[in-house]
Amino acid sequence: YISFESFPLLNKKIDTYPFSASVSLETIMETSNSKRMQGGVIANGYLYYAKTDDTNATIYKYDLASNTEVLSASGSYGHAGDITYNSKKNLIVIIHGGTSETNIWYLSPETLELVSSETILTAGKRIGGIAYIRDSNEYVLELSEDGVWSNYSFAICDIDFKTKLEFEPIKNGYLMQGIEYKDGFIYALYA
Repeated sequence: YISFESFPLLNKKIDTYPFSASVSLETIMETSNSKRMQGGVIANGYLYYAKTDDTNATIYKYDLASNTEVLSASGSYGHAGDITYNSKKNLIVIIHGGTSETNIWYLSPETLELVSSETILTAGKRIGGIAYIRDSNEYVLELSEDGVWSNYSFAICDIDFKTKLEFEPIKNGYLMQGIEYKDGFIYALYA
């Protein structure tokens, strides 16, 4: 159960995005089958999330207002390690980081159909987390160097994944499991 409704950060109250105090993840989705949950994002009143076996992933569209799954679609999306929503292009963005490259798939948020895909070469790094920055039409990336998941950096990149700024996040020995961006802050989940 997670809520940002009254999460104290620098004596500032954060609004309810992206979580709600009225629901818990256990009541939203069943995760007991052979696939495990990976990336997810909330956009336009829906939760989009992936469950994967590291080769194939099922992407789910879940209506937060009615607490119902409205659509799912499967594809060869690899690990589906993180998901974000590009509001300018109106696309769900799914990533699968491999050594020195990352596969990226763009899906329609309405139908979950594959719109396009690309592979980004990242020279000794892989993208493990992604978040879209709506105001500047950029992405925040979590990069792992030399295929070591605990050797992280963050990068701000343009829409074509050209790095503009790279910097070190908090390193605490845990495995980073996804990132989000909101109002000038990068939120990172560690496990």
